Amino acid sequence: MRNEGYVPNFKVPAKNGPSRLMKLTILLCIVLPPVGLFLLWYKVRCPLRGKALLSVLSLIALTGMLVFGIRLYKRPSVVTPISQGIYQASPNGITPTPGDVVAPANPLY
Repeated sequence: MRNEGYVPNFKVPAKNGPSRLMKLTILLCIVLPPVGLFLLWYKVRCPLRGKALLSVLSLIALTGMLVFGIRLYKRPSVVTPISQGIYQASPNGITPTPGDVVAPANPLY
């Protein structure tokens, strides 16, 4: 005969909230998503719905970090200014003016 729902010595465990590992996993899912997802799917025991919700939260956090990081990145300018001007100083100390024709020092150049 089967007992229907009554167990005399069985005590239902009290719900204390999430464990320390679960709290750490939630924090890592937001701060460091790959590590948080690894802990979530391989170490923490929770319902599939909770894992799916935390995975979506982790995806949103990672997307936000990437967008914020790309906006902070400054692309180098294509044109770099030349600080010395167009002409270099010649060895004898005379610098040519823009209208002068200057022969290269090496005739094979």
